[in-house]
Amino acid sequence: MTPVKKTLENAEGGGEEEKKTNIDDQLTQLEARFRLDKIDIHIDEALNSSDENDEGQPFLYLTLQSIIAKTKIKTFDMEFDASLANLIVYHEQFIGKDNQQLRLLSAEINQTNESYNDAQKLVSVHFLHTSPDNPLFSSPMYSEIENRAHVHMTKLVVTLQLEALLSILRFQDALVRKLPKDQNHTEERDKKQDSPKIFSRSVSTQPKPPPPLVKRNGLVISFSVFCNLLCSVFVFVDVSATPTLKIKADLEEFRVIIASKVTQLFDIQVQGVKGDVSQAPEKTFVNLILSDLRVFDPYEGARYRKVFRKFPIQKQ
Repeated sequence: MTPVKKTLENAEGGGEEEKKTNIDDQLTQLEARFRLDKIDIHIDEALNSSDENDEGQPFLYLTLQSIIAKTKIKTFDMEFDASLANLIVYHEQFIGKDNQQLRLLSAEINQTNESYNDAQKLVSVHFLHTSPDNPLFSSPMYSEIENRAHVHMTKLVVTLQLEALLSILRFQDALVRKLPKDQNHTEERDKKQDSPKIFSRSVSTQPKPPPPLVKRNGLVISFSVFCNLLCSVFVFVDVSATPTLKIKADLEEFRVIIASKVTQLFDIQVQGVKGDVSQAPEKTFVNLILSDLRVFDPYEGARYRKVFRKFPIQKQ
């Protein structure tokens, strides 16, 4: 005679095996992978704005390193992963503390290692979409959520050098001045100036008759009917048809260095930023967490180097 407890354990174990086999039994319909090692963008500034043949001098240099994107489409699921190892913006007319070109934007990672792993990537995105027809839609793996997204960012450093920012603003101002203006307004003005005066007088002496009253009423009626239909659409939308969504985002550290050509002024560090957005059929939940915010005076001889910081909580 078989014990009841052992029979129930065997039944539960068989159910777990069926769930695992159902996950593995999804047919992979499409699998694609894209990789780009590096993208370099050079922006030059013209020395003489009046000379169109002026080649100019180097101004900004942008480089994107190790762009990877891959997707997989299964029977009920669709997965998408993308990552960017580093994004660096150089100002080629200024020199930084390391006697190299000034870095306005970069990721604070180990530059000596050429191969970027998951922990060193600047941005990584993971997206999972599943169908409500999935047999495991109610399981803990999906929790009845159709769309899941996770965005992770490592340490990002932004250097705001005042002289460099001023040069960028001057470059933007000069670029806006060179953009072609709208031609439509000038063409209409030229047509009005070229038209004969007799025609303009005849038009001005004959006032336009007002449209018939029926058309006005018809316009009002059609507009009111359109508004009623539009309102009815918003009123009778089925709330349960809204797809469920869950987005998680976290940033390890965001650092802003405010400096001049001579010295650094402030060092601002924002650490441990986490965001969570959940959309259910009847409610939306948003949660934002900031672990720490610090403001330092980079001058070593300053009396109070920690301008702003989180006060540590002492456990009693």
